[in-house]
Amino acid sequence: MRELPRLFTTIVAVVLNASSTACFKPGAETASRGSVGRVLAAASAFIVVVGLISSRVAAASTHKRPFTVIDSIDMTKIVDPAPSYTDGGQQEFNRSPDGQKFVVVLRRGHLATDEVEDDLVLFKTKDILTFLNAKRPQKRPPGEILAVFRSSSGKAPIESVRWQGNATLAFIGRTGKQEAGQLYSLNLRTHALNKLTDTPAGVFTFDLDRQGALVYSAPVFPDWTERNRRGYVVGPTTIKNLTITNPRNGDIRDLAFFLRKSNSSVPVRLDTGLNWVATAFGTLPLPNEISISPDGRWAILLATARSIPLSWANYTFVQDNLCSEDHWCHMATEPWPPTQQLRAALDALAPTTALAPRAFWAKEFLLLDMAHATIRPLLNAPGDLGWGTQIRWSADSKEVILGTSYLPLDVPKGSELARRKAAPAVVEVDVPSGTYARIGDRESSISSVRWLAGGDVRIEWLDKATASPQVKYYRERGHRWVEISASLVRWAPPRLALQIEEDLNTPPEIMASDRETSRKGVITDLNPQLRGLTLGHGEIFEWQDRMGRRYRGALILPPGFRPGRHYPLVLQTEFFYPHEFLVDGPGGIPTAYAARALANKGMVVLQMPPHTLSPSQADSKDLTWRYDRDAENPKFVAKMEGAIDELSDRGFIDRTRVGLIGFSRAGMNVQYALTFSKYPIAAATIADSVQATPFAYVLDFGIPYPAGMADFEQQMIGAELWGDGIQKWIKRSPAFHLDKVCTPLRLELNGTHVPEFWDMYVLLKRHQRPVEMIHLPLGAHQLVHPLYRYMSEQGDVDWFAFWLENEVDPDPAKAAQYERWQELRRQYEAGVNSSGAVGHSGNQAWSHCESQASVHKYQ
Repeated sequence: MRELPRLFTTIVAVVLNASSTACFKPGAETASRGSVGRVLAAASAFIVVVGLISSRVAAASTHKRPFTVIDSIDMTKIVDPAPSYTDGGQQEFNRSPDGQKFVVVLRRGHLATDEVEDDLVLFKTKDILTFLNAKRPQKRPPGEILAVFRSSSGKAPIESVRWQGNATLAFIGRTGKQEAGQLYSLNLRTHALNKLTDTPAGVFTFDLDRQGALVYSAPVFPDWTERNRRGYVVGPTTIKNLTITNPRNGDIRDLAFFLRKSNSSVPVRLDTGLNWVATAFGTLPLPNEISISPDGRWAILLATARSIPLSWANYTFVQDNLCSEDHWCHMATEPWPPTQQLRAALDALAPTTALAPRAFWAKEFLLLDMAHATIRPLLNAPGDLGWGTQIRWSADSKEVILGTSYLPLDVPKGSELARRKAAPAVVEVDVPSGTYARIGDRESSISSVRWLAGGDVRIEWLDKATASPQVKYYRERGHRWVEISASLVRWAPPRLALQIEEDLNTPPEIMASDRETSRKGVITDLNPQLRGLTLGHGEIFEWQDRMGRRYRGALILPPGFRPGRHYPLVLQTEFFYPHEFLVDGPGGIPTAYAARALANKGMVVLQMPPHTLSPSQADSKDLTWRYDRDAENPKFVAKMEGAIDELSDRGFIDRTRVGLIGFSRAGMNVQYALTFSKYPIAAATIADSVQATPFAYVLDFGIPYPAGMADFEQQMIGAELWGDGIQKWIKRSPAFHLDKVCTPLRLELNGTHVPEFWDMYVLLKRHQRPVEMIHLPLGAHQLVHPLYRYMSEQGDVDWFAFWLENEVDPDPAKAAQYERWQELRRQYEAGVNSSGAVGHSGNQAWSHCESQASVHKYQ
């Protein structure tokens, strides 16, 4: 980190000398670039001149510079609406209630000042329709920038934008180094920006009614004065809490709900359970949705259950979680453990103690009486843990749709009871009476639930198999909801259709279309600077592993790619989204991944998926679970090796120059591959990752996201670190085989939590393996700070160029970096080339690294 001042000075110089670009180009035309025929019809005397000019223009247009990490940071990206790459769809655009306007949030980084800028931009529907239907080419309708927030806090400058009527917007904003997001309102008529809150720890979620009453969630902290003075008995907690005396510095925040009435400036804390948000891995809040009824009488909160009812133990997903957390596998046997024991187990999963780990699935819908500030459960059932749960009020505020929730188990035994135990549904609740009814089953990936004229309901979801939207309509008959034909519904979609259009090789833009005239066009030009850069070419790539399992990923090829040249290969892990313009990592992940920048350094990049395309025959032959075939880590190794084989057979890559990047959970896969794969890996990066080791296993005590220690026992290792299970850990955990890790390894830690790869770093360092760790103390799990992004992504570009291509950047600011790496290379070559080199412990320190002897020979 001593290099930062010099590196930052260099970055500032580069950025200040780069030409700036605007988010919008009002002068851009919709079409008509002129006719080649007109040129050919010109006087023959000008043909030679035209030819010379054309050739020079063509030469100039092909002279593009390579895309770099700085270009990625500088790109303007659409963050609201956020594309839902997981399902191939996206969230709805944020339209005003009357449909006459919509807003988007655009984000870009400023490396020179280490700030992130968010622009809140307004478009008018009528202007876009005029543009689309103009008989002659017109300028794109410029969006109106309503607000610009710039933040160096490492968190989003603008988020959670909501319409309050047709002329006011409310959102959470951050400026400068302020980490706590505060609530703002913006009047579109007067352009007055008002700060509505000033809470010390910030606002996480909120809703406002038309009279100005506010319901919000915010962090609360216990008083540790006596704890620090007297000492305390340690209960379920994270290891980080043992190392701090101020709860504000911990890994977990407790969230509480507050009500501030329109005639008061003092908020009242509501009687809800404590909600948790993990900060050790960035900010990972579970849904704490808030929705106030149109008349302002009620509000619905999706919150952590204050106390988990005994009846919830009969839901299948609760049983699965109890099995995971407490080893009570219900299966088909009866009865459950004694009531007293079960009650204690459920209480342990939803403790009232401050900063205690809570089961992330224990959510319930609560009904808030706004006038009296009283709370009661809306349903005696768990709220579905769907990220982005939708709550939709009827116009008269008497009914509400929950999309989605489980239903209470208050029906006789039979098919309906079994149905309720097994899965959530889209539910309608009559608020005054408390009665409820199932509208429809939860389809996968519900994207929209809405009330229609006459009380009908429309549900839209994305079919994962076809990646196409599907719609169903429902009508209430008696006390039941039935599916009806679209022809019976009085509803039409908005005339102006909007979508984010992008693909593997096309940067995202907003596409608008007129449903009446079928005219369409792109209304933004977010990144015109990309037209002057080489991006490399992306294509879909399919392969299979040794078990016959098939995979599909994204292959990013270097500019000027030629088959048979045998390029270095970098494998990026985690996810793959076929509809995404892949720049850094999947879903825009900026930590460690740098796909386009790596490709522009002459490397082939493969973005790998987490799962197979479909179950193969090899999977279905034997239903007995086998670790070496079915477990996550061995599957990853087979997937990786299959990709290397296929790319090598096609003549695309040099299989002795393969790099591997793993971020978050995928870092565990990379660690396993470096330890157990027979294929030599020439260089690797593991960033802010969990690891399948005893050290990481005990560190996960007290962390309820995603499944704590149980995840090790079920997937990572397949056994408890206890009794007979210890032998399986010795066999399967990389911790006991680190002497096999010979690959030059770059580790990255973001934030101040204890790194789960600390044992790996220490042991490799002690035994003189080529390893280094980069620490970004203020970094989130998914990096936001532009300078940290540069350190992470450009660090990886340099790392892989050094080890796979023997390239050293001549930038003087990087001299110290390459001095370290040259020493690692000498250390590496001495170890690999000397058979039987003895380490401090007296063992043959490099005896397992024979397969690495062929790597880096070209150097």
